[in-house]
Amino acid sequence: MAKTLIDRFTSTDEGMRLFQQEKLILDFTEIICGLIRDDEEMSRIKLAHKIDLTGLDLDRMLNGEVEITLRVAADLAWAMGCTLTLDDVPLTLHMKATKVKKEKTNE
Repeated sequence: MAKTLIDRFTSTDEGMRLFQQEKLILDFTEIICGLIRDDEEMSRIKLAHKIDLTGLDLDRMLNGEVEITLRVAADLAWAMGCTLTLDDVPLTLHMKATKVKKEKTNE
């Protein structure tokens, strides 16, 4: 079976480290964008102003042009009425769960 792009990226320690960074950023961004989309009262500009950012600053963060610090992530979650939690899941379990989910999707 041919290796997927993710398999190739995560086959080395350095690749796995970088993959985990990007995955966390993407997961967080998807959560915040989903909350904005689901809240008819909230726009990106309103959200940005609520945490003392400009709309352009927030757009650049959500588009991946500027890094989101943990403080800004917490502020964004607070502004959307949420709190952030982190789980420590062993990589082997996480990668197995991801592979199983992918296989079920392909069926």
